[in-house]
Amino acid sequence: MPTDTSYLASVLSRLGYCSDTFASLPLMSLDDLFETSCDIVGSVLDCDLVLMHFDDKECLSKTYVKRFDPAPLADPSVDGDIAEHLSNRLRAHSRVDLDVESIVQAVAAVPTTHTDGGRIRGAPLNVCSDDGRRHTGFILASPRTLKIDEATFDMLLEIMSGLVAGAVSKCLTTVGLLRANRQLASEITERTKAEQAAQESEDLRHIVAEHNLDWVYWKDHLGKVLYVNPACETISGMTPQQFLNAPEAFEMCIHCDDITNWRQYNKHTPTGCHAVDFRIFRPDGHMRWVCQTNCTIRDKDGQDLGIRCSLQDITDRKIREMRHEAESLHDPLTGLANRTLCLNRIAHSIQRAKRNENYHYAVIFIDLDRFKVINDCLGHATGDIVLSEVAQRLLRCIRGVDTAARIGGDEFMLLLEDLESPRQAIQIVKRVRDIMREPFRLSTREVTVTASLGIVLSPCTCEHPEDLMRNSNIAMHHAKNKGRNRFKVFTPKMFERTIRRMSLENDMRRAIFREEYFLEFQPIVTLHDSRLTGFEALVRWKHPDRGLVGPAEFIPMAEESGLIIDLGHWVLEEACRTMVAWQKTHPAARNLTMSVNISGKQFSQSDLVDCIKGVLKKTGMPARNLKLEITETMIMQDAKSSIEKLNRLRKLGITFSIDDFGTGYSSMSYLQQFPIESLKIDFSFIRNMKTSQENVEIVKIIIQLAHSLGLDVVAEGVESEWHQATLAKLRCEFGQGFYFAQPLSAYRAEQAICAPQQALAAHSIAQPPLLPVPAARCDLRGPQSPKQV
Repeated sequence: MPTDTSYLASVLSRLGYCSDTFASLPLMSLDDLFETSCDIVGSVLDCDLVLMHFDDKECLSKTYVKRFDPAPLADPSVDGDIAEHLSNRLRAHSRVDLDVESIVQAVAAVPTTHTDGGRIRGAPLNVCSDDGRRHTGFILASPRTLKIDEATFDMLLEIMSGLVAGAVSKCLTTVGLLRANRQLASEITERTKAEQAAQESEDLRHIVAEHNLDWVYWKDHLGKVLYVNPACETISGMTPQQFLNAPEAFEMCIHCDDITNWRQYNKHTPTGCHAVDFRIFRPDGHMRWVCQTNCTIRDKDGQDLGIRCSLQDITDRKIREMRHEAESLHDPLTGLANRTLCLNRIAHSIQRAKRNENYHYAVIFIDLDRFKVINDCLGHATGDIVLSEVAQRLLRCIRGVDTAARIGGDEFMLLLEDLESPRQAIQIVKRVRDIMREPFRLSTREVTVTASLGIVLSPCTCEHPEDLMRNSNIAMHHAKNKGRNRFKVFTPKMFERTIRRMSLENDMRRAIFREEYFLEFQPIVTLHDSRLTGFEALVRWKHPDRGLVGPAEFIPMAEESGLIIDLGHWVLEEACRTMVAWQKTHPAARNLTMSVNISGKQFSQSDLVDCIKGVLKKTGMPARNLKLEITETMIMQDAKSSIEKLNRLRKLGITFSIDDFGTGYSSMSYLQQFPIESLKIDFSFIRNMKTSQENVEIVKIIIQLAHSLGLDVVAEGVESEWHQATLAKLRCEFGQGFYFAQPLSAYRAEQAICAPQQALAAHSIAQPPLLPVPAARCDLRGPQSPKQV
């Protein structure tokens, strides 16, 4: 078909006009660009149908259809049918296999396509974006009337395709730039937020570090200090800049005794583990305690950045701990070391003596004599004052290397170290004993306190400090038993006696139930005709393993342990039961008396009267046949109470005798008030009468005093005919002793009742005694005359 030149000129004119429009297309979105491109192609080329297809990896496949039919279609879905048909074709074949001709044929085959003449022309749409990617597509157009030849139409369509491709390429570039800009903007925003958050976090950490009360510094592995917070100035007295400029200043302020531990901690201790306490000195000379903890610093990638050291001021805590330790190791009243600290130092002395044979020490145990009297009479407040003054006197007696300790109550200990010789320890002990004798001047009065001391000198075999304390305590008790206000040096025999004593005490508790105790009876006779008038009951102990145990050994233990109460009750009951048995068999026994010793602890019992009444009732013993022997010291401790007890017992018919008269303290005025019938002269006066005229005069005075008070007299320890004759001349009524008879068993005593003269003669001093004669007599009141045992 020949070309219509006027029409072609019109097309070219429209094409030139639309080229400016294509320049603005890249500013549109891709969808708007294709839609506008379809309008332009349709209007320029006078088409009734324009179809554009574009394949993009990001936008996927897009198909655009535009109809330019002035008359509306009977079926509005034609455009959709064309697009759907084309899409099916694209899905059925590979895109690279579909050329423009194939697409043209596919579109022409759509039954709903309405074209004039049914001709469809196509041109490829090849787009190359700035990133080098190629995008494929095509443009199909169906002219209404073909006024130009097909070649010219195809050329114009390719020109239009080129313009569209250029616009699409620019649009893709613009979209890519916009997308990149948006991505970059998003990344910049995120990074800015992250940097801002990191900065805020860093600022917060800096604020926390700057306001941390603990001293914090950061150093690298070379020891260079990288950061020091302001708290260091509060704790150390030095500014952060001083430590940054001179890291060695830190070590210079550490206490010399702690520097080694601090270095070891920083060298070997894993970070975050444990802590180290040490002392530092401030420039003003004050000392502070700090606790350091180390921690490794790492970045988010795990890179090691150095060590963070945190130092906490623990001075107040250390002061509290030291104060608590001092309180736990010192006596709060006197300020002296307590038992724990003293034993600890003794343990060190034991170990030191093992290492150095020239090292000598001594342990001194001190017990105040009769301190209980001060507490009871003057009150505990006064007692505390005396104890404090005792502590000060002890400190004045010892040297700086020695230790003075209060063990408890009125007991003290001294540890003397680095002694030149045992004599030096004795000198210090004498100084302590002498200074204790000096009166204690209180606000309103003076009091005097003495001390008994026990000493253990090194070298010794003790391995434990408790053993040394025990041995010195044993030595102190030996000193106290010897009369107080003296000292004794410990010997192994003291320990052996103590062990024996402890064993005997344990056996004593079971002896009553095992019926190991028994009584012996010493006759009491008239001196002028040797007539039997009664017996004194004396307790004996037959130990199953040790044999006969002398009363001088077990009676004092019974007194100290309190067993004397049960033992005294048993003696009283057994003596009464024995006398009742004799009286039932021998009428002569009804006129005899049974003398029973009462111990001080028994007499002080509030229920003493009821106990004795109970024994009399239980045994059937007539009260008139019972005579209780008491000492003058015993009844004078509380004279008024003693008078009241004695009067109640006297109303029962019981009689009393003052035993060992002349050895204790008594008041004549009170002596007249006591309901007593007789006095017993102590054996010590009787024994020496033959060799001492002075003793004869003393005995004479006692007898005259007793007679003036209307009392009979009984002499203890009559051992010879001379004693009997002399005492009889002095008008002494009664006597007892080995001259008349030794203590007798119940069987022998019963024989004496039946035939007194023959029985007594058979057991007089001419016969060997039943028991070895000990150094001192002992009944329930403690050691007395050897002639009574």
